[in-house]
Amino acid sequence: MFSILTLNVTRSMVMNTKQLSKSEIEYNAIALAKSEIERAQWASKNELDPNSSDYIFKNYTQDDPHKETLELGSSGQFKIDFYIYVTIDKNITVPSSTTINRKVTVHVTSPFFHEKFNKNTADYPITMDFVAAFEE
Repeated sequence: MFSILTLNVTRSMVMNTKQLSKSEIEYNAIALAKSEIERAQWASKNELDPNSSDYIFKNYTQDDPHKETLELGSSGQFKIDFYIYVTIDKNITVPSSTTINRKVTVHVTSPFFHEKFNKNTADYPITMDFVAAFEE
């Protein structure tokens, strides 16, 4: 009886630790997406134009996503890779508005989220949007 109880407690502790780890990785993916959204919030119109030489997301394409490696754990003992790509939609119109709008969408994924991970075809479970408005 004591062995069964010990086994159940141990299994429960492992499951809780696994869930905490998953939550921490998801939280970090959301934080990365948020930091890219903040970059876009402070960017100029040219910096959010994919055809401009000032474009700030040049190396953030779906075919070749930007890679960020974060160290996690109490002493940085775990390294988790995250892949980020950004899309800009320049054709956002608001009725009776004289502003130029750009919709910035940030996508983040990690091998942790998928059993068979391929950075170019993986589903990106973390997505955030932001619409920047500029006077004409």
